[in-house]
Amino acid sequence: MKYLSYKKFVLPLIGGLTLVPVFASATPATAIADNSANVKGKIDINLTITPGCIVQPISSSSSDQQHLADDSEWTSLNFNNMDLGTDHASNDIDIQCTASATPSLKLDGGKYGSGDNRYMEDSKGDKQSYTLAAGPNGDEGNIAPNQPVSPPANGDYEIYATTNILPKTAVGAYKDTIEATLSW
Repeated sequence: MKYLSYKKFVLPLIGGLTLVPVFASATPATAIADNSANVKGKIDINLTITPGCIVQPISSSSSDQQHLADDSEWTSLNFNNMDLGTDHASNDIDIQCTASATPSLKLDGGKYGSGDNRYMEDSKGDKQSYTLAAGPNGDEGNIAPNQPVSPPANGDYEIYATTNILPKTAVGAYKDTIEATLSW
């Protein structure tokens, strides 16, 4: 075996190959910190807004978004205590929609309704008829059972109820429940 000498290193020559010494050194931690680098990247944020509407029920505040579920009470129409004559009751439904939604509201005939007529009923089964219309004083037209109407996409939609108490009408507390369906 032959030996080559390089600056105080003696390397063996094996089969015509020269072995070269390898030196490793550790860089102190402070030197790594001084050589720090930045890596930049991107984070994609995506949102698709679809047409949609909500109705603010009367039982929650406008900031309480958890109570905007189906089957909540949207509004209440309460007639005065009357003996004879015509009475009116009105209240608003608060509808809020995205910009591209076109709402349609359908009110059924009520729990005691029949055909195109709506009735309230007392605990004895006596009935009292009533009608529904839209707008202040009902001036935006009658709301027939199960016929769609076009409320505003954002804001209050006033429901106006009218009943006429005739002579010989049974005394009692009358009530009804209407199922409202908002679609868009």
